[in-house]
Amino acid sequence: MNFKKSAQDIFQSTKHYCPLLWNHLHINTTGDVQPCCMAPFGTSLGNINEKSFDEIWNGDLMKDARQRLLKDLPLDTCKGCYEKEQSSNWSLRKASIMKYHESVIPLLETTHPDGGSYDSKPIYWDIRFSNICNMRCRMCGHVSSSKWLNDAKE
Repeated sequence: MNFKKSAQDIFQSTKHYCPLLWNHLHINTTGDVQPCCMAPFGTSLGNINEKSFDEIWNGDLMKDARQRLLKDLPLDTCKGCYEKEQSSNWSLRKASIMKYHESVIPLLETTHPDGGSYDSKPIYWDIRFSNICNMRCRMCGHVSSSKWLNDAKE
């Protein structure tokens, strides 16, 4: 993949690449690290309660995920975005390309062949400390919002 393309060109020409694996970290309420909040609950690149940030950020699962995205191959954890794009042509993946692609080009260029990205660190963190929440947003389930618990039981 030619990284030096503009965000608009990347937006139009890729099906699976997403810049978030070079500048973002999502930690859900159980401590599982995921590519982003759209990843299905139960998928994990490691658990922050069991491994250090560095062990996860450049661990085998993250490196494999980066390699796949650089080759524009799909990730199971990213199926939420792929499904949204089939129905509406818009997703967090595409929004992230438009917002972050050009700033991660230097990180893509220095990614090791094994998928390690030793120069990158998250600039965008999404940490969910618990599921205690006083709202019932449509995008959340009971895992992220305690207000959804009764609905989940039903």
